Amino acid sequence: PAAAGAQAFDATLGPGFLAAIPQAPGVYRWLDADGVVIYVGKAKNLRRRLAQYRNTRPRAKRHAKRREIVRDAAALTWDVLPSDLDACLEEVRLIQALRPRHNVASAFEFLYPLLGVDVRADHVRLCLTTLPERFPGYALHGAFRSRDLTGGAFFALMRLLRFVAHPVPRRALGDDDDVEHSYVFGWRRLAPRWPAACVSRCRPRRRRPNASTWRRARPAAMPFLATG
Repeated sequence: PAAAGAQAFDATLGPGFLAAIPQAPGVYRWLDADGVVIYVGKAKNLRRRLAQYRNTRPRAKRHAKRREIVRDAAALTWDVLPSDLDACLEEVRLIQALRPRHNVASAFEFLYPLLGVDVRADHVRLCLTTLPERFPGYALHGAFRSRDLTGGAFFALMRLLRFVAHPVPRRALGDDDDVEHSYVFGWRRLAPRWPAACVSRCRPRRRRPNASTWRRARPAAMPFLATG
């Protein structure tokens, strides 16, 4: 039954196409006859993943999307990446930039959160948002595919920081605190010279005993010097 899928795959890309694909993590792009990307995917092992498109079964419902992609495609390209995490991030970036018609997941960036950091003179701001254009001064990281996991990690970090840092009042965050679907927290920074100043102020002062204190302490503190 998989022969039909293999024939369609080989007719599009050639019978020896799979042998040239590396067994490494990366992203792949299916293109139509006009060179337009119609689908973007990622894989821990590119050759193994793309072999699934060749081994589709004509009546299997779970293979329907693969059969449709192969039928509409005219070419396939791929990029090898250092890790599966890099492949995931690149897949999301390409889908959001290209909006391939066969991609549904990750196609709408407003569903996927980003984390941002804004380091200021006296405090640091951390944000969780789905509207990156509203935070132009932040160093943004993402987007991340799981809203629940990303939000859980972000708020866990905020709870932890309450034990070791001083929060900035929300009224001091200004317009950043009014962005919808976003959460912003501020944490005070220590002055650059604070460690040296703290050491100089907190260094214990040595007290030199006077003669009377020395005579009283001598027999008890140093019995080996005491005389009969």
